[in-house]
Amino acid sequence: MKTRADIGLWALRVGAWLVSAFAGYSFLLNPVVPGITFGLAVVVWRWADTGRLPGMRSVVFVGASTINFAIVIGIARVDMMNAPVFDPVEPAVIVGTVLLPVAQHYVFGLEWRRIIVAVPTIYFAAYVTALIASALVPNAPWNTIVNPVAAWQLAYLLTMRPDEIRTT
Repeated sequence: MKTRADIGLWALRVGAWLVSAFAGYSFLLNPVVPGITFGLAVVVWRWADTGRLPGMRSVVFVGASTINFAIVIGIARVDMMNAPVFDPVEPAVIVGTVLLPVAQHYVFGLEWRRIIVAVPTIYFAAYVTALIASALVPNAPWNTIVNPVAAWQLAYLLTMRPDEIRTT
């Protein structure tokens, strides 16, 4: 049975993801805002899972997240805000889907087996969401309700959880 604390922690996780997802598509071409907000969402989820207070490693990871978003945007070289739909085959998406989990491995020490499972899962979530978005609304703008950026982030948060999760 879930306790009030468990429900509160899940509410905090969802809130962190929603803020990050909003920043992810609202400030898509500015790597600082989505990089910091998504890095902080990962830190919030990690704290909720382990109970360990964020420290210097968390600061390093937020920086790595921001650098990852900058690399992804740099590779994209297109105005994604004017793109008709999310292009999940974009090399930038693939690079970002691999780089950030690797950074999380080195910063927080997650096991490689988790990354090997997470990377295709994260990519698949964004790909399927992009297909759904394009089927629901042809030439859908980035502010569509079915948002591949939000799906990518949620898949990341769910698959890249720490190896040791608190039980209380």
